[in-house]
Amino acid sequence: MTSNTPVLFLGYIASALVFMAFFMRSRARLRQVGIASNLAFILYGTLSHVIPVLILHALLLPLNTWRLWEIIRTKRAIAGAIKGDLRMDWLEPFAQSVELNAGEQLFARNDLGDKTYFVVSGGMHLPESGANLGPGSLLGEVAMFSPEHRRTQSAVAVTDTRLLSMTQDELFTLYRRYPDFGVYLLRLVTARLLENEHHLERS
Repeated sequence: MTSNTPVLFLGYIASALVFMAFFMRSRARLRQVGIASNLAFILYGTLSHVIPVLILHALLLPLNTWRLWEIIRTKRAIAGAIKGDLRMDWLEPFAQSVELNAGEQLFARNDLGDKTYFVVSGGMHLPESGANLGPGSLLGEVAMFSPEHRRTQSAVAVTDTRLLSMTQDELFTLYRRYPDFGVYLLRLVTARLLENEHHLERS
């Protein structure tokens, strides 16, 4: 290894960046600092001919870049949802896809419920309340957060319908990663309550 002072100094800077990454509370900032350390170590490994360091950070650089892009994309999607775009497609990396045929029942009243569902396309009908839920709607959240975890209504697909399902743990994990997701959920729950109130007024 070369004893060239500028190269050694570059190695110290790269190491300091790695150390700083452990103090980052923001996931985006952590990835940004990680990318900076990767670039510094790649340059250091090249100049000092330390091949293992060069290979390691050459592999980590695209990984950190990809994760940062995912974080930015998700944050933008949540921001758009908060402002009024209730599309669900951005949730796909965090949820499981559920396909229903027209007339197929998703769950029945009094069933145990451990998942919340987001309607991506198609529509769902709730027979007990008479409500119809289209794309951008949330259903099944009451059972998830109630003490007995029982469904309060049935849900049947009006047409061929695609949903995304999330367990409570998955929902909370997404919330911890992206606190703004809580505002998004609040918008969906509020829209559901207003829809129920509107239906009762028409009854």
